[in-house]
Amino acid sequence: MNYKEIKKNDILLFDGAMGTMIKSYGLNINNSIESYNFTEEEKIKRIHREYIKAGADVITTNTFGANKIRFKNDKYDIEEIIIKGIKIAKEAREGNDKILLAYDIGPTGVGVKPVGTLTFNEAYEIFKKQIVIAVENEVDLILIETILNLEECKAAIKSAKDCSNLPVFCTFTLNGEGKLFDGNSIENAIKEVDKLDIEAIGINCSPGAKDIHIIIEKIKKLTEKDIMVQPNTRCYINNLKTFIEISENEFSEEILKCIEKGATIIGGCCGTTPRYINKIKEKLNQL
Repeated sequence: MNYKEIKKNDILLFDGAMGTMIKSYGLNINNSIESYNFTEEEKIKRIHREYIKAGADVITTNTFGANKIRFKNDKYDIEEIIIKGIKIAKEAREGNDKILLAYDIGPTGVGVKPVGTLTFNEAYEIFKKQIVIAVENEVDLILIETILNLEECKAAIKSAKDCSNLPVFCTFTLNGEGKLFDGNSIENAIKEVDKLDIEAIGINCSPGAKDIHIIIEKIKKLTEKDIMVQPNTRCYINNLKTFIEISENEFSEEILKCIEKGATIIGGCCGTTPRYINKIKEKLNQL
């Protein structure tokens, strides 16, 4: 089913953090958490089901770091991890095709030249390997997220579009100055990616959950594409010089502000749990 058919009131609700939930089960998240697709299959499936129960329209595969550079586990190869991650997510939705399955792609971890170590073609081939497997295993869309490097973003999008006809969503991660980690402004990054044939662009895993709607407002002025936002729960308080965790209610209120400014695809990143997604769902139902 096409994601546009699922959007309720023109809003598509993604799930929240995978790593946060894995940690809540007492598991180590400092290693390749994708290996838990084999060693903790039932826990990963339970996480997906909790997000579905919370009201998510889309669940995201546990494959964020499933590339040859990031994934460090001699027991399993990347293809096995990807196939298993997709299988678990499919089982979690129990035949309900109104719950969409997003294949999750994170950054390579080393970036693309001139600020990284990979050439454009090397990055392209790394992403291509993942995407071909994902397409063969029938996911509904491709999510390229937590992108720090504009050239790496372009390589990932090109590989996704060359290897599939699936909808492609792409989200950048910003530093405390509101820029990509390669120095590009969010405005320049959006302008560049807006030229490419993808369905949605936006931001995720960025600080400042209490005022992220300001960035969404900037993005809205630069694109006609769907705008996606998945903030963290941590917010930096200038006068206290520290980070605080915001509550489910505060988070959902900020998401509503993002919707007012133009976001149409929403969810959560680090720190979020099914409770956060459920609170967003409650607020959406009141609109």
